[in-house]
Amino acid sequence: PEAVVLIIEDNPVNAVVATEMVSGFGCRAFCAESAEDGLKLLQTESIDLVLMDCQMPGMDGFEATEQLRMLGLTIPVIGLTGNAMPEDRERCLAAGMDDHQAKPYTRHQLAAVMSRHLLRESPPLVSEAL
Repeated sequence: PEAVVLIIEDNPVNAVVATEMVSGFGCRAFCAESAEDGLKLLQTESIDLVLMDCQMPGMDGFEATEQLRMLGLTIPVIGLTGNAMPEDRERCLAAGMDDHQAKPYTRHQLAAVMSRHLLRESPPLVSEAL
C-alpha cells in the first residue's frame, strides 16, 4: 500500500512543489494550508508521515507538532524550514518533530529524509528519486 503524506504548508507554491515530489515518490499526498486544518485532517485520515512547515501565520509548525503529540499521535513529523542552522534542527526536535529539512530542498533531499521515517517493503524512496 502507498504511504499517505500530509503536507502542512501555507505557501501555495511550496505546497504544489512538495505535493508533486511526494506523489512522484509513489505516495498519496494530502495538503493543508494551515496548522489548524492539518490537525483536523490528522484526526480523520490515516496518515503515515507529516511534512510540517515551521513558519506559518497563526499556529506555527512547532506549536502544531506539540498539539499533535498532546493528542497522542506518534506519526513521524518532518519540520520544513527556511533556516538551516544547527539550532533550527534542535528546535524542531525539541518541539516533538522527528526530523528537519531546510528549504529549498531537492527531490533527493526530500526522498532521503522521508525514507528515514517511512517503513516500506519496497526499496527506499531515495533510489526512486535519482
